[in-house]
Amino acid sequence: FFGDPEILEDFNTNFKTAAPLVFFYSETSPNPDYVTCQIKSYYFKNQTLTNNSFSKDALTDVFTDSYFLSGANKAVRMHIRYTRQPVYFYAFGYRGAVSYSELNGDTSYDY
Repeated sequence: FFGDPEILEDFNTNFKTAAPLVFFYSETSPNPDYVTCQIKSYYFKNQTLTNNSFSKDALTDVFTDSYFLSGANKAVRMHIRYTRQPVYFYAFGYRGAVSYSELNGDTSYDY
């Protein structure tokens, strides 16, 4: 996103259409437009994304939540529902030798 200004501009321009597809709720939400507005408000404070640290942090948070934490949260809820064993949710924050930073071309940022 941040390495190519055209991608960032396109994402801003088409956010209402792109967000439900990019963040995986287009087919699961009864009201995708409402979810899109909530995402724009919560993560981006209704601002246009730019190539600054606020936007990068916000975009990292929303991608993390939609790609990783939503699935982990679903798994925890299923374990709670179907077992009587204690369930623990642990957020692992170790940056290993191979990082998403390498894939995104910004080795100094912790994605």
